[in-house]
Amino acid sequence: MKIPSSLVPQADRLDEVLRAVEAVGHGAITFQDIARALGKVERQGRYYRLAAEILGFLNNSANHSVLTDSGRLLLGASAAERKSIIRHAVLSMPLIHRLIPFFEARLPGGISRTTLVRFLSEIADLGGDSMAPRRISTVTSWLVDSGVAEIKGDTMRLNPAAFAEHVVTFTKDDEPLFPKAYRLEDYDEAERQIKTRSALTTVLVDETTKERAEASHSRLIHMMAERIRGLGAVPKANRLIDLSAQVDDSIYLFEMKSTTEDNARSQVRRGLSQLYEYRFVQDIPKAKLVLVIEKQLPGSLQWLVEYLQKDRNIFLVWDGSDNFFASKEVAKALPFL
Repeated sequence: MKIPSSLVPQADRLDEVLRAVEAVGHGAITFQDIARALGKVERQGRYYRLAAEILGFLNNSANHSVLTDSGRLLLGASAAERKSIIRHAVLSMPLIHRLIPFFEARLPGGISRTTLVRFLSEIADLGGDSMAPRRISTVTSWLVDSGVAEIKGDTMRLNPAAFAEHVVTFTKDDEPLFPKAYRLEDYDEAERQIKTRSALTTVLVDETTKERAEASHSRLIHMMAERIRGLGAVPKANRLIDLSAQVDDSIYLFEMKSTTEDNARSQVRRGLSQLYEYRFVQDIPKAKLVLVIEKQLPGSLQWLVEYLQKDRNIFLVWDGSDNFFASKEVAKALPFL
């Protein structure tokens, strides 16, 4: 489906959005209050309030705005911290989740404004003809001002530095991480497929939620995300997939498992199953599957290494003293090792 117009901002300046949040922090309640605080007309007071809502800094009901937890965090942060918080908020927008793979598919060359306008017009509800130019201008400004993208010459491209602190986490299960194409019907088809497999995805979400609560699991994700960033790629995830990335022309899906000598075999089996299911749900049959475990397999289970690599075509990687290890064949095949 198209990104609804309510999730497409039309308030050009991120610094003014911050001022709108500050206004609410100082007692502004209505969009009329926000407009007065910003020195703008009432219509723009609505635009800037909605922009702050889209970024997750305000909640609004019946023209009564209140700060969210993220909004309070923003107002209590230093200037440097605010930049990071705002960038993270931009990277959490459903519209940006749809734009990032589009940019990735055109690396390293970037995209022209004409191409961006055409894509946005196809996949998002930009309102009437009078609203579309303003919303396209806002999206472009936010991408650049937040540091998510940069303009060089006549093209815009992703800025690798923007992803130094963040794994881009898609909030909708039915938003494809790696679309086959970039037409609206492709997104509609992905949504349809996810819904038909809803029973499977519910099980996966339950399992993944439990695992991500473990500190060791999170550490493995962050370690691998750092390797991905080092290659200039964007680490992405959703509720089902621990980590994913497109490096050059290859797509990688990662599953992380906390392991001990007692549970290593069962965890490997579970990880193997989840990787196959992730690839099926996302419908990316050529994706390369990487299983990352906390500790090297014990001697009695070394046969699993050969089984995974040669029979199942799964790349097995393990952590050792905060560094990743693998067989010679896997280390040679994976660019991030």
